[in-house]
Amino acid sequence: MRHTPHMIEFVMLAKSIGALARSISMPRHLPWTAAALLAATTFVRPAHAERTSISTSVEGPDLLVVVHDLTDYCSTNARTDVLRQGDVIRIVRDRPTRVSRCVITRDVTFVVHDIVPGTYMVSYEQLPFVAPARPLRLASTTAFVHDTRAE
Repeated sequence: MRHTPHMIEFVMLAKSIGALARSISMPRHLPWTAAALLAATTFVRPAHAERTSISTSVEGPDLLVVVHDLTDYCSTNARTDVLRQGDVIRIVRDRPTRVSRCVITRDVTFVVHDIVPGTYMVSYEQLPFVAPARPLRLASTTAFVHDTRAE
């Protein structure tokens, strides 16, 4: 293959850039500092951020579950299921098929019918809009239901 002057010029330029890059020394702690800064800005929530929480109360034979400070789309058509299995109550919100452009923080109330006395683990889970395909637990609490008929 015959080398043109432009090819030779390009090779010389590439060699000089490589030599310049090798001559610049990067401090040894810089990658760790950058990684720590990235982790801090990505995974740490602000101290004043509202966290989703759950409160429960018994009203007759039903358990009233209130999910506080839930951030969600203003209008959506996502299905929410209340799943009961033994002493575990899971409130699972499905992925929305249509979303709005605004986001709101509000309290959402659910009623679990015909609850028997006992201790229950209550959780609110949500399927994210994009990924992963499993529900993420946003809040959980333990609910104590006492037999009101014995009093």
